[in-house]
Amino acid sequence: MSACVLLNPDGTLTPLVDPVGQCTGFVLLEAGEWQLAEFMVGLTSIPPASDLLQVFSYGVTIPMVFGFIGWGVGLVFRFFRHDDE
Repeated sequence: MSACVLLNPDGTLTPLVDPVGQCTGFVLLEAGEWQLAEFMVGLTSIPPASDLLQVFSYGVTIPMVFGFIGWGVGLVFRFFRHDDE
């Protein structure tokens, strides 16, 4: 359960009765809440441009490579196919 706290000049924390959404001090979180918040931020963050470029490159290259492999295998099959006509 999160709580709103105020940092005193002597370094101690004083709990406040304000709801967390209206907190003017600091919000104190439990470990589970922090892990969940960290997970949610990770889901919504945009990856770096280098990662996006790498994924795009793989997404274009892999289908092309397998397409050429399939084309080559098809050529070999057509070469050895015997037509009895």
